Amino acid sequence: MTAYFERRNAEVIAALPSERLLVYRPGDGWEPLCGFLGVAVPVERYPRVNTTEEWATDSTFEGEVSGPEAAEERGRTFLAMMRERAFGSAA
Repeated sequence: MTAYFERRNAEVIAALPSERLLVYRPGDGWEPLCGFLGVAVPVERYPRVNTTEEWATDSTFEGEVSGPEAAEERGRTFLAMMRERAFGSAA
């Protein structure tokens, strides 16, 4: 699957003019993203969640998943948790 995504990314990069494409990695922060979009850089820090350290110490998702409903619920819980970590509980 990784090879597929790498090939697809290379195809997209080759197909688009550089002024219409931002190759962005979340760790790059606000500046390249806001510069590309032509908007001001927010005063808020760029969200940093889902780090290796968080995964290593987070016991939220230990144990087996028993079926598609449980997997979906675990996914929803995970997304809610990441959203709160990134944007606070008001998001």
